[in-house]
Amino acid sequence: MFLRKYLYIFLKTLPVIRNIILENQKLKDRISTLENDLEYISLILKEAPGHMYWKTPDNLYAGCNYNQAKLLGLNDPDQIKKKDIEDIFNLNANHFKQQIDSKEAEIIKENDRNIFIHKTESTFEEPTTINGQTYVFLSVKKPVIKKDGSVIGMVGISVDLTKQKKLEKRLNRAIKQAKSDREAKDIFIANLSHDIRTPLTGMLGLIDSLDEHMADEIGTGKIQSLRLLTNKFLKFFNDILDTISSPGILNINREYVNTADLIHNIVGLFIPVANKKDIEINYILEENVPAYIKVYHLAFKSVISNLIGNAVKFTTKGCIDIHASYDRDKNRLTMSFKDTGIGIAQNKISKIFERFTQLNRNHASKSTSSGLGLFMVKKHIQTMKGRIKVESTLGIGSTFTFNIPITETKSAMPEELTLDEKKPITQLDLEPKTALIVEDTKLAAIALNNLLKKNRFTNDIVETGSECIQKLKLQQYDFIFIDLGLPDIDGIDLLDQIKQLPKCKDSHIVVLSGHVNSHISKQCFGKGANSVYAKPLTLENLNKLNTL
Repeated sequence: MFLRKYLYIFLKTLPVIRNIILENQKLKDRISTLENDLEYISLILKEAPGHMYWKTPDNLYAGCNYNQAKLLGLNDPDQIKKKDIEDIFNLNANHFKQQIDSKEAEIIKENDRNIFIHKTESTFEEPTTINGQTYVFLSVKKPVIKKDGSVIGMVGISVDLTKQKKLEKRLNRAIKQAKSDREAKDIFIANLSHDIRTPLTGMLGLIDSLDEHMADEIGTGKIQSLRLLTNKFLKFFNDILDTISSPGILNINREYVNTADLIHNIVGLFIPVANKKDIEINYILEENVPAYIKVYHLAFKSVISNLIGNAVKFTTKGCIDIHASYDRDKNRLTMSFKDTGIGIAQNKISKIFERFTQLNRNHASKSTSSGLGLFMVKKHIQTMKGRIKVESTLGIGSTFTFNIPITETKSAMPEELTLDEKKPITQLDLEPKTALIVEDTKLAAIALNNLLKKNRFTNDIVETGSECIQKLKLQQYDFIFIDLGLPDIDGIDLLDQIKQLPKCKDSHIVVLSGHVNSHISKQCFGKGANSVYAKPLTLENLNKLNTL
């Protein structure tokens, strides 16, 4: 009876025991799954890229990933728990050959404290010096907040920006150097411009003065030819100077040019050299070439000038043939420049368009070539969306051929024709005027004086700023022409003094300089100048002054 009773109780509790065993197994399985998940999450955190770490509210490390542990010289991320940076330093003194920068450590601690205080995510750029090497980290830190609003920790992720910062410094140094180089180039171009324009201005003045003394037609004709060539060279120099001032950067607007006249004028510049070398320059424009084409004027002129110049330079006998044609279906202009010069070796053809490459070193040593001509030719043609090719045989000659798209053409003179294609003004009908010329270069002063005298100006000439001020205190002038490069005072400063003189209130002040750019013009206008022109003053500009 007793045994039955216990058997009955056992049978009754057996399902409960079985359920407990099953639930226990389920619990074990869940615990195992959680342990696996926890291990997986732990591995993810430890293997995470960048530098990851998390801290307790008392600003002690609670854990980190392998990258952070490695940075701090730890073998296992678990070694970081319940420590701050000073504890880690003491624990791993062998790794830290130099003391951690206390200021940098305090900055990091302060950043972390602010996360706990303000309970907001923040981003910091934190420098950290370890063993004499400074690392720069971009750190994003965020508080860990429970549902009840209490902060139980902080998690941070830092990305090493050290390489980027080094590159940034190198880039800044390169930008600074480029700026310095650009300033040096601007100074060089300004000096070059002044040193060439000023004597050319004087030459034109002397030519004009000689013209008055020529009694026979032959002498007058020679003077006219000399004046024409000098003006052509000055215009050519101005265009080239504008091109090299900003290589690759051209006039935003394209301009119409007279195709035949442009080529004829450029060829004319090289005729004297070609004649001296006893070589002929021939050019043919097919009938299908439009009379007027719209192009980037300076680039187009520079390309033709460089290709003719190279052909003349490297040809000692024979001829240079220039051919131009136009494909109306494809709207492309093709020009070829064939010479009977020294030619180019086949293994050198691919290099001739590189910067500072010279076609023939033996020949170049006798010339003043910079090796930039063909480099600029290719750059300009590329800017005009064109192509260029070279065919050459050593000892026989070379042919350079380029083609560019020309979509806008005219058969008659367009109204917006570029300035140097318009008929020049030869004489002005002006009312009598008075002028003071402030110029220390005698030839330039003579040139300007002759131009003004021919157009009914009565002039006084002074060479220094102090002489200018003395004159203006005693006499009033309609126009004051000032050179910026005076021996005793800067022309900009002189403008300041002139505007303060009572007798100059109604005077039109004209600044003439060998080098004019937007910066110089802005300075001059800011100091009281009414007009700013590059030397020499032309009849066109003088006419503009009269109409102001």
